[in-house]
Amino acid sequence: MKKLLALLLLFGIIGCEKQPSLLDKCLETNLSLFETTNTGDDLKIVFQPDFNLFIDYRYSSANKSNKDWCIVDYVDRSECANLEAEIFFSKYGSNLFAETKDFYETVNVIEIKEWIKLNQGDKESVNIFHKELIKNTYEINAKLKCSQQGIY
Repeated sequence: MKKLLALLLLFGIIGCEKQPSLLDKCLETNLSLFETTNTGDDLKIVFQPDFNLFIDYRYSSANKSNKDWCIVDYVDRSECANLEAEIFFSKYGSNLFAETKDFYETVNVIEIKEWIKLNQGDKESVNIFHKELIKNTYEINAKLKCSQQGIY
């Protein structure tokens, strides 16, 4: 009797493998469509990157030798001479994030893809940042598309 109960329990556990939900299938289909075709190229960028990834992107794309990262809109020129990049980004990173968000949300996915092609071999963190923007845009639009179809 115990062996029979153990076998039933074993087959019950194995047989209860979780199947993907309708939402999971919908998201997977839409993400695949965006990634493998040009369907998502006209989507506007949804700017929701990780803040630290954003700071790494801005910091690595700046030329530290000539202090081009020291944006005069935020600081006086005289302050730039004594300001280190890490301090600048820690003080003004959130303002820079908001301005960058405003800019990127006017850009389409295809434009970001072109920037990645143009910057091939340049700064890897720039490409990582841009690829993350595309990935986030696809994910959010896939969720939106599924919800428009009544799949939650």
